[in-house]
Amino acid sequence: MAILTGTLWEGIALRRLKASADPDQAPRAVALPAAWPDAEAAAAALAAIAPGAGPVTLPGLAERWIRRLEAKGRALGLVADSEFAQGLRALLLARRGAPGLPVWRGECRTAETPRFVLNLSAFLDAAGGFDAAAYGAAVALAVRTAEIVGEGRAARLSIGFADLAGFLAAHGLRYAGAEGREAAAALAALTLGAAEAESGRIADLLGAREPLRLFWPPAPAACAVP
Repeated sequence: MAILTGTLWEGIALRRLKASADPDQAPRAVALPAAWPDAEAAAAALAAIAPGAGPVTLPGLAERWIRRLEAKGRALGLVADSEFAQGLRALLLARRGAPGLPVWRGECRTAETPRFVLNLSAFLDAAGGFDAAAYGAAVALAVRTAEIVGEGRAARLSIGFADLAGFLAAHGLRYAGAEGREAAAALAALTLGAAEAESGRIADLLGAREPLRLFWPPAPAACAVP
């Protein structure tokens, strides 16, 4: 069991196994949530992400950067309570999103573009519907996280989504078809809108640095995904 009290990790059952991202390297002990599917692939990814060669647990590895970002966010005036950290833990546990590799390894530099990626297929419910509200909230959390990583000075933030193919397949849409392109455009517009809204809230706290510049197309007139 995870033993980090006072967080969403408390009471989370962990599965322990040996994994290595490189067959030429000795495997290391990895502990990750027991409910996760594809445990071997996830363990190999954690083994590659974590610095060093010793044992690694998802809670322990994630807490290193979550608590660091929480403290930095409080200093910047972007974090006022525990909801920020709890939100990041919840995203990770549901495999809905994560920051870029430098955050995991503690190698962030303010000159770099902070990155955060969201997993589209993790926002599908059992009936195949897409939880747009939860996705929008996740985009907002990603923007705030990236701002904290960049210490409020980054000229650009990179917020993206992954597994578009899985998202379209779940709705029976062809990747190269017109309805697939419309759904992708709608997702891009939703991502942009949620990101802009959060950027506006952050600008109220830190002050606007640059005028808004739009790079994505507007939402399509129709979308096959409810």
